[in-house]
Amino acid sequence: MLRKFKERVTYTLLIVSVVSVAAVGALAAATTFVDTTDHKESGFSNGQMTPFEAEAGVTTRGNYMRVDQIEGETAVKSYWAQANYNGTRATRGAEAQPIGLQIHTDGWYAFRFYLPADFPTDKELAIAQIFSRGGCSSWSSMVVVRNNNLLVSRRSSNGCTATVEHMLATDIQHGTWNTVILRFKASDQKAGELKAWYNNSNEQSPDINIQNLNFGAGTFVNGSLDPNVTNNWINLKFGQYDYDHANYTVGETRTIYFDDVSMLRGNPQGAFSMVSPQ
Repeated sequence: MLRKFKERVTYTLLIVSVVSVAAVGALAAATTFVDTTDHKESGFSNGQMTPFEAEAGVTTRGNYMRVDQIEGETAVKSYWAQANYNGTRATRGAEAQPIGLQIHTDGWYAFRFYLPADFPTDKELAIAQIFSRGGCSSWSSMVVVRNNNLLVSRRSSNGCTATVEHMLATDIQHGTWNTVILRFKASDQKAGELKAWYNNSNEQSPDINIQNLNFGAGTFVNGSLDPNVTNNWINLKFGQYDYDHANYTVGETRTIYFDDVSMLRGNPQGAFSMVSPQ
């Protein structure tokens, strides 16, 4: 559940003589949902995935994204099984995306993820994507789990060219929640950026900070993706993209939990606090 009670509570609701602990908890839960044109966020305490949805084209054949429980916490469960793989991209994962959020320049993206104690430590997969719908229609950046380390991969220039990787964390803790926050800006004029924070990193000290990038793929106008061109925007995804098909183990399954997912279009003042689960 989002730890944003102090920021999201409407304080006029607290003008009561006695408020029980349970009532405060219920009020906090009620503030974990945002569904506007520019901001999609949920702690999933209502049992629904909205304002997100499973991406139908890449979540098939028994792989799924759905609201579930992990250690008493409501979260989205991403489940994938090797037995469901039929050699196609559509069966290499289980992913979700926002409903009705299209980003053409600036964006923020935050989430918590939980790897169970038995999650394999010798595999490679993406758990989040900044995905360009235009151009070659592929990811521009991914948060990658590789051999129990966490990396941010990005395309080296506008389009789908060679990958550049940045280490975000080593030796990911299992059986506990970990936080990732991303800030990005699309550009074809070397004015783009990509920042990443892990767990308790301070806003002023991102763990990854790359500036002066060409970032994103598609048709640009005046340095931003052109909103007048069809399918020419950035989509955000969470879940698992198990692209390491050469390293699958027969009969294996992979489960990851996601909570406090927040996706924001633009770069308003206080954006870090708006999306941060902490």
